[in-house]
Amino acid sequence: MLKTTDIKVKDMMSEPHKVRETLSIHEAIDLMRKEKIDFLSITDDKDVIRGVLTENDLLKIVRPESPSILGSATWIDHVKKERINAPIREIMHTKFASISPEESIQSAFKIMHANNYKMLHVVDEKHRLLGIIRIRDVFKRLAEQKE
Repeated sequence: MLKTTDIKVKDMMSEPHKVRETLSIHEAIDLMRKEKIDFLSITDDKDVIRGVLTENDLLKIVRPESPSILGSATWIDHVKKERINAPIREIMHTKFASISPEESIQSAFKIMHANNYKMLHVVDEKHRLLGIIRIRDVFKRLAEQKE
């Protein structure tokens, strides 16, 4: 039986959805709805990770009574009109955790637990984004290996 200390992050990581910080809020919401994702990784032209934009970040700019904009076909009605064309750098957050692809899944779990994160960015020594590791994807893959 494989132990989490034996499994490397690189073996469980997946492709991130990378965008630039100049992407508008409007475009980010459209992309997230189209791809059915709840966050975007923001990188520069050298793929260095600069920030993260989550559905929760977007919810901060909608009316409080609107439970979710990504599931709504009329999401634009909920966004404050003056913000819709603003770049995502205005609302993205720059506090995030990352991990090396050579680290163990156990190390990834410890970082996620300590920071209350559901995912980590996988970066190389120059902080270039290589992938992401999501806790739910790891659990799914581990469950599939048992069968």
